[in-house]
Amino acid sequence: MNMQRNFLFTFFFTSMVLLTGCGSSSKDSTATTTPTTVTTVPNTVVTTTTTTTNVNGTKIVVLTSYDLKQSTEDNTLTMGLNATKSMSYYVQNNSGEKISDSDLTSIVISLKNPALGNLRDADNHTGNSLSFTTNNASVSLDTNTVSGIIPIEVKATFLDADGATQTLQHVFSIVILSGPPTAMSIVYEGTSHDEVNAKFIDRIVVTITDKYSNRVNTHPSLSASAIVGYAAEDETNASTSAATRLYIPKTSTKAATMDPTANTLTTTANLSNVDRYNDFVLTYGSGYTYDYAGKWDFDTVSGTGPYTLNLVDKIDANGSQSGIGFVIGHNYREDFCDTYSTNTKVAYVIVEDDRFGNDGTVGVNIHYDYYLTGKDIALGVDTVGYTADGNITSKFGGLKKLTLRSGGLHADKSCTISAGVTTTCKIGILIDNTGLYLKNSNFGYELILGDKIVVNSVTTNMSDIYDCIGDGGIAYVEYNVTNQDVNVSGVVSIDKILISSEF
Repeated sequence: MNMQRNFLFTFFFTSMVLLTGCGSSSKDSTATTTPTTVTTVPNTVVTTTTTTTNVNGTKIVVLTSYDLKQSTEDNTLTMGLNATKSMSYYVQNNSGEKISDSDLTSIVISLKNPALGNLRDADNHTGNSLSFTTNNASVSLDTNTVSGIIPIEVKATFLDADGATQTLQHVFSIVILSGPPTAMSIVYEGTSHDEVNAKFIDRIVVTITDKYSNRVNTHPSLSASAIVGYAAEDETNASTSAATRLYIPKTSTKAATMDPTANTLTTTANLSNVDRYNDFVLTYGSGYTYDYAGKWDFDTVSGTGPYTLNLVDKIDANGSQSGIGFVIGHNYREDFCDTYSTNTKVAYVIVEDDRFGNDGTVGVNIHYDYYLTGKDIALGVDTVGYTADGNITSKFGGLKKLTLRSGGLHADKSCTISAGVTTTCKIGILIDNTGLYLKNSNFGYELILGDKIVVNSVTTNMSDIYDCIGDGGIAYVEYNVTNQDVNVSGVVSIDKILISSEF
């Protein structure tokens, strides 16, 4: 097409030179008409010429160009699933006039991705390719249950102003939009290290699909939030036992009921220690309960058993739903074993985009202090989706329990056991690239022993956030071992250290 455009302008310049030398030398001879030029669209324009003579005998070159055009019934290039859209294709000159049917040889319309739809003409002929002999060829596109892009190739053959046969060919596109979200997944992708800001970053990928398993391509917006520390169910034990955390599974007898009429969450769990000013709640259920799931703010806590949270966010659902798991808490933890400084440790969430991409996915990054390695948090994600059984499009949420992993763990040393000696070997566990010990966490490892070393006993310091015994909650493995070789020393070490979930 570049060659065609170069020809157009070269011809125009040459024509002007010829015009200068044509006709008489009178003033009338200079009263030429400037040829019309048009902006060309690659692969869609053919330019032809016609020569006429004005009343003064001056030759005038008239340029005529042609475009292949598309129009749709609603002036959009998008469609939904199981939908129909009427559209037409025609050849038009640069004056905005459609060529006559007598000058049109054929227009052939073909689908390049027929799995997504089917063509149909006014006589209900269907297929992946239809042919027409009149300009302004009208077809209907019927979509199926698969979203994506349908390229539509259109080829028009016609006679130009000089009676010469010309061909225009272009590929148009229609975007087939998915249905609304009906399912959501939240999965861990990997961990990076923000050393400058003393944070690890766990990247989570959220994916939404419609009822036909299309990844949603309508770009719904989303929000994400994380509960890092938990409200305590029993105030009297709040500073001594992690067992009282308000992380209630959906299978628990304390699982909640959510009532859209009263806009409440009710549970038999003790909520007397909930801080309504700093805490919020994340919820999840079984099956298609996304309209009851996600993040909720509340303004009051009432009752004495059962307890009720009066929610600020509106529950948009058809009826009450029981068996709702829930988490109540806030965006920080306390390192109870650090008695010499401010012991608050934080995590925060950054969403990579405020909308899902064309593939129905978006990245969510959790930035957290090193101490939070090995701690379980709850990530909540909210968007707008569809609940089929209630035929409701509304707030649509999900929750994922995640163990913060850091970049890895390693032993602070190995122990050399002298020949014939029984002794204790204590190996601490460090967080990679930080110089800091893992604290208040669970872990797994592989023990490596010399040939004749036997283990008499093992002490492993795996502790919750309230347990500061054994070096202030620092993770370690302590062995009492005997080297049965009376001539040669041996080595005790640990390897393949992995984080385990907190609970």
